[in-house]
Amino acid sequence: MGADTRRESFGSGALLQFMSTAVTVLSGFIFYLILVRIFNTAMVGTISLLNNVTGLFAIIFAMGLGYGLQHYISYFLGKQDYSRIKFLIRRFLQIAVVISASAFVFLWVAAPYISEWFFHDTTATILLRILGFNLSAFVMITLFNSMMLGLQNFIKSSMFMTYSGISTYLFALIIVQFQKDPMMSVIGWSLANVTAAAILGFSLLRESFRIHAAP
Repeated sequence: MGADTRRESFGSGALLQFMSTAVTVLSGFIFYLILVRIFNTAMVGTISLLNNVTGLFAIIFAMGLGYGLQHYISYFLGKQDYSRIKFLIRRFLQIAVVISASAFVFLWVAAPYISEWFFHDTTATILLRILGFNLSAFVMITLFNSMMLGLQNFIKSSMFMTYSGISTYLFALIIVQFQKDPMMSVIGWSLANVTAAAILGFSLLRESFRIHAAP
């Protein structure tokens, strides 16, 4: 019965994660579809490149920690070693903040060089520096979501990632309406992901208290 329940839980979790990813991809498609009606192709290309910079550096700074966290939290959950899970969550919430801050500082300092490399001039320096807020939040979301998956809270994980995916593009589109500037997209992404990271972080803290109280 236990094995069947775990397989059913894993199957439901995989389906929810797929749906979350599909919603995020669809939101991105709609975002760029609307964006090409607001900006010229050069501006849209700049926004797309900035989005890709976030994804690239988030992978680098997360350093694969998410996979390890998911594995070990699931392992200790199976052994019912709740104190160890609580320790991992608390410690890596702190580590995630440090890594995210490091990512922000790196992008702030390296912005002129990255701008020169990707855009062939330094005009995008300010955009990249503001993008640092989005990058640091995205790193936290990546690590926090891995911990949530390790706890096998697939529904919460899918809900948070769906919110993050939709709000990232929705906030950007709303803010762009006030001023037709690529910087508004970056600010919109940052607001959405900082909010999502905060919500997900507090949710993990609550889960750690509940796990500690488990028999």
